[in-house]
Amino acid sequence: MAVPSRSASPSAKKALDPSWLGLTFSDLWEKNARSLPDQEAVVDTTKRLTWSEANHRIDQIAFGFLQLGYEKDDAVAIQLPNCVELALLRIASERAGLICVPISRVLRAKEVEYVLSKVRARGIVTTWRFRGFDYFRMIEEIKRRVPIEHVVVVGEEVPAEAIALQSLLRAENEEISLQRAFEDRRCKPEEFSLVTHTTGVTGLPKFVENPIFSRMELAKAQVERLCMNSSDVTGTFSPNAGGPNTVSYFASPLAGAKAVMLEHFEPEEAMMRIEREKITVLPLVPAMALMMIDHPRFRDYDLRSLRIIISGGAIFNYHEAMRAEEALGCPIVQFYGSVDSGIGVMGDPGDPREVRLSTVGKPLGRCEVKVTKEDGFEAAPGERGDVWMRSPDCLSGYFQDPEANRAAWNEEGWFALEDIGSLDKKGNLVIFGRKKEMINRGGQKIFPGEVEGIISQFDKVAQVAIIGIPDKIMGERSCAYLVPKRGVHTTLEEINAFLRENGVTHYKWLDRLEIVDELPAVGGKIDKKVLREDIRQKLEKEKSKSN
Repeated sequence: MAVPSRSASPSAKKALDPSWLGLTFSDLWEKNARSLPDQEAVVDTTKRLTWSEANHRIDQIAFGFLQLGYEKDDAVAIQLPNCVELALLRIASERAGLICVPISRVLRAKEVEYVLSKVRARGIVTTWRFRGFDYFRMIEEIKRRVPIEHVVVVGEEVPAEAIALQSLLRAENEEISLQRAFEDRRCKPEEFSLVTHTTGVTGLPKFVENPIFSRMELAKAQVERLCMNSSDVTGTFSPNAGGPNTVSYFASPLAGAKAVMLEHFEPEEAMMRIEREKITVLPLVPAMALMMIDHPRFRDYDLRSLRIIISGGAIFNYHEAMRAEEALGCPIVQFYGSVDSGIGVMGDPGDPREVRLSTVGKPLGRCEVKVTKEDGFEAAPGERGDVWMRSPDCLSGYFQDPEANRAAWNEEGWFALEDIGSLDKKGNLVIFGRKKEMINRGGQKIFPGEVEGIISQFDKVAQVAIIGIPDKIMGERSCAYLVPKRGVHTTLEEINAFLRENGVTHYKWLDRLEIVDELPAVGGKIDKKVLREDIRQKLEKEKSKSN
C-alpha cells in the first residue's frame, strides 16, 4: 500500500476527513461517465473525449499495464506535454494501483535520469518528438544507466523499440470484467497514487506524495471558492503537474467540468483555444496573461467566455494584474502554496479588486495560515514574518525521504513555506518574497519582489529579476537582470531615478544592472539559480582581469 509517509503523525490523523474517505478521483471519472456520458470531459488540439469515452480509455490503459505485469505500487513516469493522454494516464494509474510520476516536459537528460532513478520507475510514457526534441532518444540513453523495463510512446509515430500506447487500448472486455480486474488493485482514498516533483529551482527536485483524500479536499475547496459546475470549461495551459493545473486535474472532475489541454503555450494559440472552447475558468502564471494582452492580435479574439482567471506560480505585480484584468474583462484571483505543501490559499472572485490583486487571499477549506516573527511568536496583522501552513492538503510527505519530512514539518503539522509575508486584519495573506532571496545589504533587508514590482511599472521594462551578489564591505549588494521592452534601452541611473521618484528608500536602489534578452524560467517561475551562476562567473572574470 502506498500510504503517505506522514499519515501516522498526530496532526495528520486529526486532519483526516471521513466524508471523503470513500471517494477517489477514479471514482469521480466513473461517476461522471454515468451521469454525464455524452458531455465532453477532456480535449486537446487533435482529440476530444466524452466522460463515457474517457472512462473506457482509462479502463483500457489500466488493464494494459496489468497485462505488462505491473504490480501494486509500481512506479510509472510520464513525460508528456499537456494532452488528453496525460489526463487519462494519471487516472489509469490510480485505477491500476500504480504510482504515477509526471515529469515536466521541459526537463532534460540529467534531471530526468535523476527522477527515474529516485522513484525507481519500472516504465515511462513519453512522446517520440515534440518541438524539435527527441524524447525517445534521451530515454534510450538514460536506459544505459537506469533499469527502465518499458518505454511507452504516445502518438501515431512510434519507434520500433518502443511500446505504442495505442497497443494498450486492446481491452475490449465487458465493463464488469474490467471492474473485477481492478477490484484488488485500486488505490484507496487514504493512499497516494500521484508523486510530483518540485521545480528544483534551489537544487535537485524533491518528490512529493499526493494523498487522494487530501487532494479531494483541495478539489472541494476550489470548486466552492470558484463556484464551479458542469457547465464550466477549464484551461490547462501551464507545463506542470501541479500549480495552476490543479484546478483542471482535481476540481474539474469533481464539478464535472471539461478540461482543455494546451500542448505548448503560445499567446495566440492560447487565445484561439479560449475562443473556440469557450473556456470559463483559466488557471495560469502571470507571464501568460501579460503575453496574451500584449500580443498585437489580442483584440482579434473573443475572450468573453472567461469568467475568472486564477494566477499562481509567481506573485502578480499589482499594476500589471490590474492592466490584465481590465483587458481580459474578468476578475483575477491569486492562489498560494507549493508542490510540497499543496495549494492552501486562494483569492475570492467576490472580493474587491484591491484585495484580489494585492493579496493571495484567504485559506481554502480547513487550511490554517500563520506568520511568525524571528522570536517564534505570531506576528500582528500587517507585521512581516515567516509564512507557515497547516491543512489536510498539506499532509503530503516527501517520497521515501523521512529526513526531509522532519525538516519541513514541525511536530504540530505546520509546514514552513520559506516565504516572507503578512496577514491583514481580515485574514488575507500578502507575500513579499522568498526568505532565501532576501538581500542583507549592510544590515538593511531588501525583499527583491517588492522592488521588482516597482521597477516593472517603468514603461521601458518588460521583465526584471533581482538577486543578491556578495560584497566585502556590505555583505551583499543588489543586482537586477532586466529585459527591456522591444526597441528601447535603459541604464542603471535611469532605473534608480525611477525608484527615487516612486519614493523607494536609497538602500533599496540597484547596485548593478545586467541587460539581457530573456530571463531563464522553470515551470513559469524565473530561475534565479541560473542568474546567480551567471553573475558568479562574471564576477570571477572581473576579479581575474583586475588582478
